[in-house]
Amino acid sequence: PGDILDEAIFDAADGSLVDATLLFERTPQMKDAAKCLIARYQAGVLAKESPGCFATNLFNYVALIVIGGIVLTRFIMAVIFQYFLSWQLVRRPPRSKVRPLSYNAAAPWSGKKPQTGGAKVNVGKGEEDELFTIMLVTCYSEGDDSIRGTCDSLCGTEFSDARKLLFIIADGIIKGSGNDRTTPDICIDLIEQDEAFTDPQPCSYLAVAAGSKQHNMAKVYCGHYRVGNHRTPAMVVIKCGTPGEQDAPKPGNRGKRDSQMILMNFFSRVLFNDRMTTLDYDLFRKVHHLMGVTPDIFEIVLMVDADTKVYPDALRLLVNCMNNDQMIMGLCGETKIANKRDSWVTAIQVFEYYISHHLSK
Repeated sequence: PGDILDEAIFDAADGSLVDATLLFERTPQMKDAAKCLIARYQAGVLAKESPGCFATNLFNYVALIVIGGIVLTRFIMAVIFQYFLSWQLVRRPPRSKVRPLSYNAAAPWSGKKPQTGGAKVNVGKGEEDELFTIMLVTCYSEGDDSIRGTCDSLCGTEFSDARKLLFIIADGIIKGSGNDRTTPDICIDLIEQDEAFTDPQPCSYLAVAAGSKQHNMAKVYCGHYRVGNHRTPAMVVIKCGTPGEQDAPKPGNRGKRDSQMILMNFFSRVLFNDRMTTLDYDLFRKVHHLMGVTPDIFEIVLMVDADTKVYPDALRLLVNCMNNDQMIMGLCGETKIANKRDSWVTAIQVFEYYISHHLSK
């Protein structure tokens, strides 16, 4: 009793361990005991692998080849796309590839019947290949610097201000940590409000929720956002909630997915002449007031979060891709770390983002 070698042998023999090698690697005494056992009791070595070991090794080698092949193929495809294909997609398209301006000729506001070929539209000044674009920013509890930095980068893009509309949605009456104002107040203060719509009223819409939460209300502010030489039309949608939830925490909050669906459902009803909600009517009227065209003229939506900045040529490259390849319906950007040198945590995120965003996308 108490002999460490005796205990190790019995621990290995009771069937709880598949491999007892680790028991003989723990201490110098056990390592010496292992050498002694080999010297006294070794009878030989197996002349060949057992069928189980052979099958395991075969599976491992096949899995290694398959996984390695997939990784290598994806890497080669990423390199080919980066150096041989991407520049063809993002270059300015020739006139022959630019699509004619699209609009809903069957809509009641077009002024003519569908068979007449559609109505004349008041097109904002811009290049022929500049499609009407909405730049959607979804906010929750971000601060003034984050939201302003995102809006500055979007409105400062190399694109005609007459063809782009900044669309900010605040997800409820929220005051983020460290902020002196609520997120809606921050968003409203960013724009120069249009005098015709200084006091908007809450409008109802169907939210992405269940039960009583399905009914929500929002206010729509409109005006212009100034940055540098750019004066971009802008709209701010504040999800303020129903009167019954004003005393509850986070009134109007339904999630950022619901914020995106406000815009998507609005365009769906406009393009298909579907029944509109009260909020849809308000959005339609103010988009037409700001841009001089009806919303069915818009073709592109650029979606970013409130803590993301875009490069000055991002919007131009997005529209170029859409013009150059008619089969493209959606694009995703490559996300980079802006503060990669701030700490070792942000530095190691660069590798994670490169593998999960750049290589995969």
